[in-house]
Amino acid sequence: DSRGAGLGGKIVQCTKCKRERSMENVFSKNAMLFIGAKCPAREPWIAGTGKSDCDKPLRVLQRGASNVYWGDTTSALDIPPYSPDPGAMFGPHWPTIRALPNDMREQVVRSLAPQLPSPPEVLLHALDEWTTTVDSDDKAQPIEWAEYRQFQRSLKERVTRPDFETRPEQCPSEFQSILDGVVLARRLREVRVQVGFTRISPPGGMFRAAQGTKGRLSKTPLPWLPAIEMRGEGIYLEFKHSEVARWEKSDPVKNHFGRYAKQLKTDLEQEAKTEETLKLIREKFNTWVDHGPRFVLLHSFAHAFMRRLSLECGYSSSALRERLYVNRTGLDMLGVLIHTDSPDSEGTLGGLVRQGQPERLYSTLVGMLRDLSWCSSDPICITGTMTLSSPRNGAACHACLLAPETSCLHFNTLLDRALLVGTSEAPTVGFLRPLIDELT
Repeated sequence: DSRGAGLGGKIVQCTKCKRERSMENVFSKNAMLFIGAKCPAREPWIAGTGKSDCDKPLRVLQRGASNVYWGDTTSALDIPPYSPDPGAMFGPHWPTIRALPNDMREQVVRSLAPQLPSPPEVLLHALDEWTTTVDSDDKAQPIEWAEYRQFQRSLKERVTRPDFETRPEQCPSEFQSILDGVVLARRLREVRVQVGFTRISPPGGMFRAAQGTKGRLSKTPLPWLPAIEMRGEGIYLEFKHSEVARWEKSDPVKNHFGRYAKQLKTDLEQEAKTEETLKLIREKFNTWVDHGPRFVLLHSFAHAFMRRLSLECGYSSSALRERLYVNRTGLDMLGVLIHTDSPDSEGTLGGLVRQGQPERLYSTLVGMLRDLSWCSSDPICITGTMTLSSPRNGAACHACLLAPETSCLHFNTLLDRALLVGTSEAPTVGFLRPLIDELT
């Protein structure tokens, strides 16, 4: 029976004994424990009688709430020399050629020349490039490192492959103090794979350690996972390493980030449920914090850049996605890729790449600086007095930095606008502050 506004006005009544109770606290953490409800451990999304050994307390969620289902996905770009499929180039002869020792391949390819679609020289060059990369591929390195090296190559020369077509573009002179180069990716292929899902809390974030809370996709492990291939375009920006290093070593940045890191670590430790999880989170945090300022800087920049691009390129904000290339242990990376894609075999229409041309990129970046210099939630937002988005953010809210969940790899955490524009007490904290003062 509805007797008023909100859940407190919704009354559940027994028609037999006439006892009644409101639904006011139905979403509280222990609501189901209070009435003695236990998890039946069923997994109805798995065909047949999916059943787990779950003994966790039940939680009530609204049927249409966004946190009922969080897909846990991972993705990779199709980059040279993997982008030309050797199986397609050599046809039915590929299994034979692949199994041959390197010193015998040339002889076999030349003998099969009349049956192959391309000249032997072209095939041998592609085969040599593919073999060299496969042999030198280090599985211990993150996949971003291989992608980053291809964008480094693209800063110097045009790369043309069926699923990876890039060319260097001139960087606007006004932004050459912070950017080392621009790459226009006219054709990209991204493969996204789903590895599981979670409820209530998103699976993303480099500090999330509770792998056991992910929902299974099948009763028994399978040798494959559901995936989708997307084709599109993007803009890659390479930041000036020397300038970022100088900025992050300054005392104002160290002091500001130190306070933010302390807040972040406290929140992460509060989330840990076991000593093992706590230990793992601390290890990840201690590894990350060394390059934390540049990570938060590039992540915040990517969000601000995406928000401005969506106003000018014709794509909605939810259609744009970020890809961050920032330092890992022993790997010096410093780049941002903003891309869009579509499951259509023809990809997208070129509106995003067009924004990477010097005059358009200049206009977009200047517009971004104006957007960043003031937030409608200031001064509460910039001071971090009330971080409504997440305690894992500094100055970030829906009016300035937050992006749709589909766009952000880290579920709108690890953001701080103060590292871009500075604060009233410490303007030099802002990496972009000199450009804001000069261009806006």
